[in-house]
Amino acid sequence: MDDWRLESDVLERIGRQLRSVGDAMAWRAFGYDRRYILTLRRNEAPGPMTLAKEGTVHEVQFIQDQWSEHRRLAMLHDLTN
Repeated sequence: MDDWRLESDVLERIGRQLRSVGDAMAWRAFGYDRRYILTLRRNEAPGPMTLAKEGTVHEVQFIQDQWSEHRRLAMLHDLTN
């Protein structure tokens, strides 16, 4: 049981660190402009990101098109969390 608790604690900490890195990347991508972050956090969570979810394929394609055609970074809401 002690080993499982340790593994659970480590997993939780790694997840927290990865979310922090993702949040930092988003913060930098938006030029440290607080307005974008505030706007995104007020939106309702989209639910799990799966290819089975209607529209997910189109959202991912839009992001890829924005980068390949215009060199614009587009992000999916709540992707890091």
